[in-house]
Amino acid sequence: MTTDIKFSQLPDAAALDGTEIVPIVQGGQNVKTTLNSAAQQPFETGNFTPILKGSVIEGVNAYLKQQGSFTRFGDLCFIRGEVRLDGSSGALNSEGSLEIAGLPFTGISDNFNAGITVLEIPTGLNQTAQAFLGRLHTDSFLIRQQTDGGSNGLQHNEATDSLWILFAATYKLAV
Repeated sequence: MTTDIKFSQLPDAAALDGTEIVPIVQGGQNVKTTLNSAAQQPFETGNFTPILKGSVIEGVNAYLKQQGSFTRFGDLCFIRGEVRLDGSSGALNSEGSLEIAGLPFTGISDNFNAGITVLEIPTGLNQTAQAFLGRLHTDSFLIRQQTDGGSNGLQHNEATDSLWILFAATYKLAV
């Protein structure tokens, strides 16, 4: 039988011979119960098809590439993907703030712990921004840009028909 002790009650390191076993306890749970709890969390991996849509008119865009993958662990979803328009005239047929939709699970709306990192936008922007951030709605990420003037949604008229977005994000699920 082991007795729970605090770190402050441990003997000086010089007094230890290296054969001691110290149970790790966090919040009243030992490592075994914490691991058992983690093993019971839902875990799933798969693919999804990301969609670029507008907040005013969703639109039907012409894509060269649409691919996404996800890993779900408990109430968190990790996504990564690519959306690339084909560059033809009228390929971007959405209006308003642009969003990435088609997410594999419904998230918590306006969850500011969620973040999206647009890894690369090599073509298709008419405006230069310092960084891109995402704000989660229940079923999509709003693409936001951080400029010297503040933060706002990326508008359809700030992108071209050859818009190419590589993204990665983590968001909390509405479970």
